[in-house]
Amino acid sequence: MNSKCYMSRRQFLQYAGVSLAAASAFARPESSIAASATALVIDTHTHFYDPTRPKGVPWPPRTDPLYRPHLPEHFRTL
Repeated sequence: MNSKCYMSRRQFLQYAGVSLAAASAFARPESSIAASATALVIDTHTHFYDPTRPKGVPWPPRTDPLYRPHLPEHFRTL
């Protein structure tokens, strides 16, 4: 067998990396923006706070309906 016909794993990875870099240079970014614009995004972050603890948050005022603990155990019941 002729060893010149075979490519080492290292050579393959080098060529693959160069090929991917070259291909990404010609990629159209607006196509990915258009795809993401049609996707539904749901913001699922939560805010936990306890205004009753010492040095708790300075808001809301005690007269506000939100003036109560909002902790993970309250969130789980939803």
